[in-house]
Amino acid sequence: MNDYSEQYIRGLGRRSSAEVIGIASFFAMVGGATSLAGMFTHVPLIWAGWIPLCFLVIPPVHFLCREFLRLQERVRELEKKLEAK
Repeated sequence: MNDYSEQYIRGLGRRSSAEVIGIASFFAMVGGATSLAGMFTHVPLIWAGWIPLCFLVIPPVHFLCREFLRLQERVRELEKKLEAK
């Protein structure tokens, strides 16, 4: 895995659930603002679909990053036990 991917996984995995909901809310508000601005600038209202996607994608990715880090640590512990035998 390259450094950027690993940094992203570690960064997102270390965040609290409240931070992740805040991030998802921020992106949803940006999508909502874009959708509202679309009424005046003729931007398609498809951006309104962005709002639920923020809450359907960002929190599960956070969970998967946490699980990946937890499993990675468990593999290290098991490898240490195997080497000790």
